[in-house]
Amino acid sequence: MMVVVAVFTIMSIIFFISWLAFLPQLPKFQIESANVSLLNATGSELTAIWDFTLLIANPNHKLNAAGRFLSEMEAQWGRNGEGSGCR
Repeated sequence: MMVVVAVFTIMSIIFFISWLAFLPQLPKFQIESANVSLLNATGSELTAIWDFTLLIANPNHKLNAAGRFLSEMEAQWGRNGEGSGCR
């Protein structure tokens, strides 16, 4: 039991020192522009072309972030699970 407490204490101290060294912050997200064109409502179906420009800023100077973003996405929403999904 003492070994478990000692290991937990050591790991906690290492984590705390690492956190102090890096001071992690959440990335900042901002929608720069949004455009909806060719909006069409037929019956219960709504179609449109949605164009968003999303800016992401990383305030962490000691930590790096990399990512891959989708350029196209087709999404469908429905009620009670009918037709909901994203591809």
